[in-house]
Amino acid sequence: MILQDAGSGNTSTILQIDDANIAENTQTGGDNVSLIDQGGLPFFSGQATAFVNQIGDSNISTVNQRADGTGAVSVTQTGNTNSNLVNQGTSAVATLNNFVLIQTGNRNSSTTNQGFNSDNNRANVLQQGNDNVSTISQQSFLSASGNDIDLDQIADGAQSTISQAGGQGNSAIVGQFGDAHVSSVSQTGNSHTAIVTQGVRPAP
Repeated sequence: MILQDAGSGNTSTILQIDDANIAENTQTGGDNVSLIDQGGLPFFSGQATAFVNQIGDSNISTVNQRADGTGAVSVTQTGNTNSNLVNQGTSAVATLNNFVLIQTGNRNSSTTNQGFNSDNNRANVLQQGNDNVSTISQQSFLSASGNDIDLDQIADGAQSTISQAGGQGNSAIVGQFGDAHVSSVSQTGNSHTAIVTQGVRPAP
């Protein structure tokens, strides 16, 4: 665990190899960054869990979970220049990965990749306020099934691009409320579900 809570230049890198890794990083104020890299050789390493909490200022945060095990990532970015990139299972068989992101206020962004041979993965993203964007990709070179995406963008820039490739029974639910909606959902394969809702900004 790394705790940086006194502002200033922050930066933090965590590298964990092999199985059953847990990483936690909290950064409060300052120029933040944070990088967490978990996983060893493809097909030979398992579970990984990562928590990132960035409060205020320039944020960023990249989490890589490689190999074939179950991964869990939770990222909270509150205020200022936000961003975020998460890669889960992109170099091996990715199963039962779970990603939760909350970005509140300011420049937002976020790119999520859950891939290679991707089953029963979950991505939940909430972007609330300011310039939003977000791209989520669940990809498979063989067959992917039972993957779920739930994305909510509340007010300001919005956008959102979702891609689920291959397999069957994947689900994508998008809610965009207020300001400059745009949205794109691409699903290949069979028996998928996609729901996009665009409306006014909820009352405070």
